[in-house]
Amino acid sequence: MILPVFILSVTGAVFSTETQITKRDGETVTLQMNKSMIPVKDYLWTFGRDNPITAITIVTNGEVTRVNGTRFENRLYTHVETASVSISNLTISDSGIFLAQVFTETGILTQRFNLTVLDNSVIPVNVLEGTNVTLDPGVKQLQKEHTVSWTQGPDCVGKLIAQWKNFNISIEESFVGVVQLNPHTGSLTVIRVTQNYTGFYCGKMLWGREPYILRRYFITVFEPVSRPHISTAQANISTHSLNDENCYLNCSVKNGPGVSVSWYRGGKKINQTSNKDISSNLTLPLVIRNQDEGIFSCVAANPVSMEALTVNSTLWCPPHGTDLKRMLSIIGGIAVSVVLVIVVACLYKRRYKEGAWNCMHLRNMPEGMPSEATKVSEGGDGAVEQDVLLPNN
Repeated sequence: MILPVFILSVTGAVFSTETQITKRDGETVTLQMNKSMIPVKDYLWTFGRDNPITAITIVTNGEVTRVNGTRFENRLYTHVETASVSISNLTISDSGIFLAQVFTETGILTQRFNLTVLDNSVIPVNVLEGTNVTLDPGVKQLQKEHTVSWTQGPDCVGKLIAQWKNFNISIEESFVGVVQLNPHTGSLTVIRVTQNYTGFYCGKMLWGREPYILRRYFITVFEPVSRPHISTAQANISTHSLNDENCYLNCSVKNGPGVSVSWYRGGKKINQTSNKDISSNLTLPLVIRNQDEGIFSCVAANPVSMEALTVNSTLWCPPHGTDLKRMLSIIGGIAVSVVLVIVVACLYKRRYKEGAWNCMHLRNMPEGMPSEATKVSEGGDGAVEQDVLLPNN
């Protein structure tokens, strides 16, 4: 029997708030009516992506009228006594609005559900070595109809780890003391994880025989990231010049899976590096320019841990920029003053004692060696003395 599309416009209907439900591909969902509406004999369920206008099941006087041609077909089960419905083997296309209308002598009671079905992709879980990790399927309280199974492997038929059934817990022998199964929520906790527990895990929760919840995880175990080391560095010789006013620092850290190293100034990231080749350390240079002096932080991190070091560039870097120019200016002024003193002294000697030539060039001349000013020319019968500028008496 194929029923026509329903367009609701009922006077006196009492509308409840909308219930949000999130499930994953392949799971089963049960849309449960408010207990205050039970018992009921006459009700209607409709569905729509945005507006619930297509009938999917009808119950009259406790009898179910099957609606053919719906997208749910044999995946839909009606719980007559509770007025609830279950849909198994969900797909992403099953997302939408479900509306329950309960017909009573005093009017119509309604309840809305907004179902979102997500892709059942593998859930990544990163954990620090030596800590505990809990895989939670998202159930608040297990019911007697539930059966919970946890397996290890890329699919959900791998090696059994632990199981909850009929309020009893059983753990596979090789995992005793390694895992714990929560008797209330069905969550699995792995204790003090090591690298050996990296891999796929699957949690399957059945409601009767249907997969009520299906979760797949991949656990990656990381070592704590090492503490970074900061050191001063030399400028690149090919680009370095005598007028280079920059300061150069290096931040190094032991490399490992997922490790990165970054430089920050305040809360702003300046640069970052990583390398999948973990055979050598990671090193990240930092160039501090004259106008960029301040507090800098080197941060080493992986997905589960972080270490940081902070440096004050004014303590790590030698004076540069404006300070260097001021220093050079002072040194230059001193040098000029020294030269002026020497020149004045020489002029004084030239005026009152010796010649300026003698002052500037001959003060370290070996004793007895003639100077240019006292050399004589040879020729004729005798020596003729050259003109020499002498100080006036």
